[in-house]
Amino acid sequence: YTMEKTDLEAGQALATEYLNQSKALYENAVKPAQAEKFWENLPEHFNKTLEVQQSFFNKTLDYYQGLYEKYGLEYQQENFKKLSAIYKDSYQTMVETTTANAKLMQDLFA
Repeated sequence: YTMEKTDLEAGQALATEYLNQSKALYENAVKPAQAEKFWENLPEHFNKTLEVQQSFFNKTLDYYQGLYEKYGLEYQQENFKKLSAIYKDSYQTMVETTTANAKLMQDLFA
């Protein structure tokens, strides 16, 4: 099969959105006023970064699921739905653990 141009463009737009948001977060974090207060600003910056990453992750899974529904076989669609649920749960657990670690680091070094 060949993917439709609109599906390819949607994937490219998703990646571009993520890169632009990540770049903006990075550029803000390395400003001298922000960098001087690294540990103080860590939780807020970290949470914003995780929000961007989690949003991209969820949008990517939705995008792939749409492609599977459009181009895939029925058994692939069901497997992908199950796998997506596992990935989302795993990612959420990683976010919670990493957030707790960042808070601990802030408490130790701020």
